[in-house]
Amino acid sequence: MNMHTQTGTKNISIAQTLARKAVIIGGGIGGLTTAIALQQRGVDAHVYEAAPEIHAVGAGIWVAPNALTVFQRLGFLDEIISGGFNVTSSCISDTTGRMLQSFSPSEMSTSRLPLVPIHRAVLQEHLIAQLKPNTLHLAKRCTGIEQHENGVTVQFEDGSTAMGDILIGADGIRSVVRTALFGATDYRYSGQTCWRGIVNFRMPEASAATEMWSTKPGVRLGYSHVNAEQVYFYATTCAPHGGNDTPGTIRQRLAELYSDFPLYLLEMLAAADESKIIRNDIWDFAPISSWHKGRVVLLGDAAHATTPNMGQGGCQAIEDAYALAEALSLETSLGAAFKHYETSRMKKAHFVVNTSYRIGKITNWGGTKAHLRNMAVSLAPKSAAKRQFNYLFNLEF
Repeated sequence: MNMHTQTGTKNISIAQTLARKAVIIGGGIGGLTTAIALQQRGVDAHVYEAAPEIHAVGAGIWVAPNALTVFQRLGFLDEIISGGFNVTSSCISDTTGRMLQSFSPSEMSTSRLPLVPIHRAVLQEHLIAQLKPNTLHLAKRCTGIEQHENGVTVQFEDGSTAMGDILIGADGIRSVVRTALFGATDYRYSGQTCWRGIVNFRMPEASAATEMWSTKPGVRLGYSHVNAEQVYFYATTCAPHGGNDTPGTIRQRLAELYSDFPLYLLEMLAAADESKIIRNDIWDFAPISSWHKGRVVLLGDAAHATTPNMGQGGCQAIEDAYALAEALSLETSLGAAFKHYETSRMKKAHFVVNTSYRIGKITNWGGTKAHLRNMAVSLAPKSAAKRQFNYLFNLEF
């Protein structure tokens, strides 16, 4: 029996996979997509999220063609595209507006799919709507896991437990599951902190997703519409980690940091509601050589946390979700399935982590070095950028 998805998408065979029941720790984009992919294959997949409600951490996300291809295969591409804002170009410029790099996302993938900026809350709502009823469990903070011959048991802070044939750790960069498998992680601080928000505003040019680089160390501003009336922005600067903002001072701080940016962007920042601006320090960790042990497997930031400089963190988690579900359907043992999953995903995920880390380092440059960096980016062969985006935006499974 086949379940037919949208026209032009893959048919997913509803057949028993290696796992009858899957426990997924983490209700972010990766965890939710994994549950959908497994449920479509007949697995009784349940998501356990520590928070009492689903929070749209990060405000917005740029959903690239590789992630949209997964949603197409799962049968709800149209909902995601209609929930966001279809942009025709993505670019990097300096604060004078001089173009450093520009490309059309739809021309960089064989799928011809666009880049879709979307409010994270809207994306999460669409993912949750695809889940089977009563399979998302909130206020379930994982405190321990125990593997045994026939499955895995998870303990939660409230004293309850859950059991499954497999456990999937999709619980982010500070993953409890990864720590239980492999011990403490050596995190890397990028040197940058980031403010993110959604603001009611109309850009003069709405059809582009843009990142603008200053010559001040670490100072960048990315922005795009997520619908006709709202803009998602992220703003970075070099700063020690652990910093906090005094209430009522954020917009003034941003106005000072971005004083050399065009007036319309200063107006956009001034229109933001301070109470809804999220600040996070930017961390990652060096790539690890294994994402599984026994019946437990990692995906998304739990497996390969990346700085956001390539706009691929969430997209790589979405790729993981589909690749893992597929591997569990193709192989004859859990060990083989998890190795299959790692083989299909690890090279690309590590490429994103390493390349994004290097980009972060050069955006920390200021002054003369920043001018030289901008010149080098503007003079880089378009063919090299095209090869990179082709690799990012196409699936290998």
